[in-house]
Amino acid sequence: MKADVLKPNEYIIVSVDVTGRRPRIYYKVLSTHNVKVYLLDSEGVKNFENGNEFDTYNDIHSRKYHEDGILLPDKGTWYLVVDNSTNKEVMVSYEVYI
Repeated sequence: MKADVLKPNEYIIVSVDVTGRRPRIYYKVLSTHNVKVYLLDSEGVKNFENGNEFDTYNDIHSRKYHEDGILLPDKGTWYLVVDNSTNKEVMVSYEVYI
């Protein structure tokens, strides 16, 4: 697992190239405080970065542990966003795989 420290209101974007007839992505995120995790396509990540509304392909919860495997509508580049929208510094460990 990779690890990072997120300052308050900071986020990480991990890009993943997904291939195959049944494109699927798996992820696990552990953190010291609650964070939100979004699975986005290219349009969604642009909207997220610009502060606009966006559609996510996973359920959104603010918590310390996230793990999921999601069947995607298309192959291509997908983005996992780990968002620390708190006022605390957060240690985050994460892995993303297909």
